Amino acid sequence: GGSCVEETVWLADNCSQQAVQDAINLAGDGDIVQVPAGACEWTESVVLDKGITVQGAGIDDTIIKIYNFLFEDVNNIRITGFTFDGDGLNGNGKSTQPIGSKNFRIDNCKYNNYDGHPIRISGYSSGVIDHCQFIDITSEGLIIMGDPLAADRPLVLGGNDGVIFIEDCDWSATGDVTRWWSNVLDGNYGARWVFRHNTITDHANNKLLEWIETHGFYRSDWGRGVLSFEVYGNTFTSPSATGWKTGLKLRGGLNGVIFNNAWIGPDWDSRTEVWLSNDRSGSYCRTHDNIDCCVDVEGYPCTDQISNLYIWNNTVNEENSFTLEIPDDYENRLHIQQDRDYFLYERPDYIPYPYPHPLTLN
Repeated sequence: GGSCVEETVWLADNCSQQAVQDAINLAGDGDIVQVPAGACEWTESVVLDKGITVQGAGIDDTIIKIYNFLFEDVNNIRITGFTFDGDGLNGNGKSTQPIGSKNFRIDNCKYNNYDGHPIRISGYSSGVIDHCQFIDITSEGLIIMGDPLAADRPLVLGGNDGVIFIEDCDWSATGDVTRWWSNVLDGNYGARWVFRHNTITDHANNKLLEWIETHGFYRSDWGRGVLSFEVYGNTFTSPSATGWKTGLKLRGGLNGVIFNNAWIGPDWDSRTEVWLSNDRSGSYCRTHDNIDCCVDVEGYPCTDQISNLYIWNNTVNEENSFTLEIPDDYENRLHIQQDRDYFLYERPDYIPYPYPHPLTLN
């Protein structure tokens, strides 16, 4: 007969940085490290070097401040049941950082009061962020960076190779911190991501500038832009009628779909839900040093510009309409054209990746 190996559960003595790292050091692949309730401030990242589950006692029961988890080239990691409090600081270098890691899952966690970058993903990674709360996150939110070889792999929508999924998460602002948000999600360097079935709600005191952003190919020595994005089934709510907003600010992406999203609020009737431009076609190219402008160097099509983008069945205040804008500067409207680079109908033969994500069903 066969054998069944059960995972071992390791209990951290408390939520301190040292106690959690000690328990992780004892664990082996497939094990579970449980972190008890409490509030602890860490002074550096706890390193995960094996495929384990790290489980807090639950949102607002186990609270970790400033730093949290870093894992590089390690697969099958799960982080669940924590509140991470950024204490108003920028999370870059302190936040949850998967680097070149496959099949990770970050779920049922709360990220609170970060001045950007609560989660930063880089390298040839794949995984899912689900059922998380993001509260009072300013500057840039989730950052997804690809890897130098990302552009060499097949580009197929509806897949999961090198793709980061964000699903069933909630972004909100309390109004306790009066500052401007920048964007919920941003990406660059060959990133591929799926943003689906999330809710985003801003606050009168905490206005979003852009809800979701993609970068294009800035310049030859900075790496590639976003390669693919899929945005569907989300609800974007803005209760105030003030502040400048763009729903999706897309400056690059070789493959994309935007469908079944809902924009709700008094200002969306006069705002821009989808904004398309290209870093190498417009003013950004012209006003920054050492950037190879598309029109001067490549001609159409520009590297990593908006292409193969399909947009359909989105609503604004329950009406089947939305505003799409392409800025009238330099060559943007020359390089991004309807029925050539973007299409306002359902993408033929597109099949979304299974939902919920299989990693969330374990």
